[in-house]
Amino acid sequence: MVERPRRRANACTDFAIWQGAPGLWRQVFDRGRPVEGTGFRVLAIRVPRDDTAFSAPTDVSLPQGVSLYYDDPARDTRIVVLYNRCTHLCCSASWHTSPVPDRLHDYVGSTPTYQVFGDDAIWCQCHDAQYDPMVLTRGRHPRSGLEYVGAANVHGPADRPLPVVPVRVESDILKGTMVDSRWYAYCG
Repeated sequence: MVERPRRRANACTDFAIWQGAPGLWRQVFDRGRPVEGTGFRVLAIRVPRDDTAFSAPTDVSLPQGVSLYYDDPARDTRIVVLYNRCTHLCCSASWHTSPVPDRLHDYVGSTPTYQVFGDDAIWCQCHDAQYDPMVLTRGRHPRSGLEYVGAANVHGPADRPLPVVPVRVESDILKGTMVDSRWYAYCG
């Protein structure tokens, strides 16, 4: 009997355009089993590789081989990974679990996810904050003053971006990289 190679979960090729997936980053394992209550909640979203609509800072200092997002022109793939805790009051945001109500489409600033592609932004249903994964921008934490990069806040009450989790790829698997833990230190 010939055994078929098993397909890897979470491979860069697993996502269709506009498909997202929640996950845990930096989760602790004990004897091969995940330890409950460990890890950071993240949201990975494959966005269109459209450089006229997508924007991100290019002058951010990151470790060698790490990027603010995964980008593979040969496979027409771009994936953004975000810390999944709203910058307003740390609720979990959602991606396509429910449609954003029309009354909340009064976006501030550029929102190509909705304006160009007709798709809803990332939505925190606790208090209606929204973030656009097509617009990565600089933000500043109010307490520490630390600058970071995240998905642009496009609807209040949050007033700063949702932090990205910079990534690298090993054997076609996305791996989040901790550049500075203070990027994510606003939930207490």
